[in-house]
Amino acid sequence: MRVLVSALSCNSSFGSEALVGFKYTEALARQHEVTVLASPPSQTPQGATLVPCDAGPCSFNEVDALALLRFELRQWRLARQLRRRQRFDLMHRLTPSAIQLPTLIALQHSPCVVGPLLGHVLPPPTFLPFLQRARQRPSQPRLHPRRMARGLAGRFVRYLTQSEFHLRRASWILTGTQAAAAKVPERLRSRCRAITYAGVEYSVFVPPALTPGPSPNRIGLGGPIRLLYVGRLVPYKGLELLIRALAQAVVAVPCTLKVVGSGDLHYTDYCRRLVGELGLADRVQFVLHLPREGLVSVYQEADLFCLPSIETYGVALLEAMSCGLAVVVSDINGPGENVPKDCGIKIPMRAPEQFVHDFANAIVALAKNNELRAELGSAGRRHVLANHSWDRIARDLLSLYDEIAAAENHSPRRSVE
Repeated sequence: MRVLVSALSCNSSFGSEALVGFKYTEALARQHEVTVLASPPSQTPQGATLVPCDAGPCSFNEVDALALLRFELRQWRLARQLRRRQRFDLMHRLTPSAIQLPTLIALQHSPCVVGPLLGHVLPPPTFLPFLQRARQRPSQPRLHPRRMARGLAGRFVRYLTQSEFHLRRASWILTGTQAAAAKVPERLRSRCRAITYAGVEYSVFVPPALTPGPSPNRIGLGGPIRLLYVGRLVPYKGLELLIRALAQAVVAVPCTLKVVGSGDLHYTDYCRRLVGELGLADRVQFVLHLPREGLVSVYQEADLFCLPSIETYGVALLEAMSCGLAVVVSDINGPGENVPKDCGIKIPMRAPEQFVHDFANAIVALAKNNELRAELGSAGRRHVLANHSWDRIARDLLSLYDEIAAAENHSPRRSVE
């Protein structure tokens, strides 16, 4: 088939959303003729043709409405130009993956696939002061043209989201998590197919024992347990909750925390101040800039990975599990779905005080039990190998495309609502 792929982010060196865009495009190019519309900086998987479609300055992991609308309008124009020169059997919107972000590519007349989609549910409202804490304020005044453009773009995107336009126009909907599948309107679920959202390069992200040369010691050091957080520094990732849990845990066991990632400057400064206020300045290290290839040694040197997040997936979590790390996570959305009971400790989110207390107790329990940490880490590694291989995801995707091709060739075209 000739496939036109829409992937705002398509770059294997960035990880997360951009990695998903790259890997799915790479898989499709194995058996199909693929043209991909992607925003720079992007990479072209072998066998695919790249057509740049600049979304302007934006974060691939948190696409604002103005950048999204800019990309969608530009790719709609480019898609029309491409379709004048060649016929496409299918159009596939890969990234961004959030189910609430619409796409105008569905306006084209070819059958359309969207996904893999991600969705989320919110914890109880008592968590909102922690997970929606104020970020950096806009630098422009309220009537600044750019700020007004962002406001108008946001309203238009919300209108398209509320109309479920991109889901209604899609012939096929790929859901990457159970939370996303539950967000699809019931009348459209016959169009849904489940697929694993993301894999891990498990031959790269390996436990210390599998690394050539001297391996970092992890179990039985006798020193403080080394906690690790990897992710963007934004409120919904729950770093504030982790810092408060650390303050309780250090009363019972010696432990340190390494925070790897960058993000909102206002929130980062807040977390730094909180560390000082809680007397943890000598126990918390912030590493704001680290290339993706440097993450392997960071995972290998840690004893426990902590992610108190409500995020929709958690690629860093899977990387940590691939490196044999025991994990403590929130029992919600992506972290809750991706960690089986025998691979880590999942903390329910009933109330902030309960969550922080239970998270701290989990840290203390694992700090005192080397054998349990090792068992959870080994089970996590096996889970990643069995369920989050990019080769397996590629096979599943191509199998779904065989089903799509058969349906499009032998069945009447499905009408859109």
